[in-house]
Amino acid sequence: RPELIAHELGIVALRAGKYKNAAKWFQESGEGPLVDRYGSFEGKPYKTKFADGCVATAPLQDGFVAPVVKAKVNDEELTLLVDTSVADLVLDPNRAQRLLITTDAQSRLGGAEGPPVGHGQADTVEIGGLQLENVPVDIFPAELMAEVSAGRPLDGVIGSRAFMGHKVTFDFPAKSLEVVQGGS
Repeated sequence: RPELIAHELGIVALRAGKYKNAAKWFQESGEGPLVDRYGSFEGKPYKTKFADGCVATAPLQDGFVAPVVKAKVNDEELTLLVDTSVADLVLDPNRAQRLLITTDAQSRLGGAEGPPVGHGQADTVEIGGLQLENVPVDIFPAELMAEVSAGRPLDGVIGSRAFMGHKVTFDFPAKSLEVVQGGS
């Protein structure tokens, strides 16, 4: 089926940070919300750099049962849950507005009947020595973000895209997250 092939090619382009190509393939697969979302990122490619060589480390925060790190998003320090079942950086609308992240596109969570989710980009995200540029952001309704945090002092969620193509080690006894640069 051509639409499934186009969807998979869109995913491949997305993983490579080629948003314009991803939008083209999603258009061919008939996935309008994804076209709007990634088409709006044109000209702002996702970039990953390591501050010191090819390894970045960040301390895992105490008091959480899941991995939580301090990160700088657009130069503001945030406490983020690391959740590899999520793709992007997830923030609530108030925090996104404070960080000057605009909504460039919208979709609905879980399909046409789900709550609206805004999509934008953070200029920079830093986790330890891992430096990311033009990071896709999903702007979830505040009540959903409150559910995720369950009363814990979390500012958002960082997903798997931040670590894609790299080796990631969660060392819970040492309370450390290590990211080793992947090959090209």
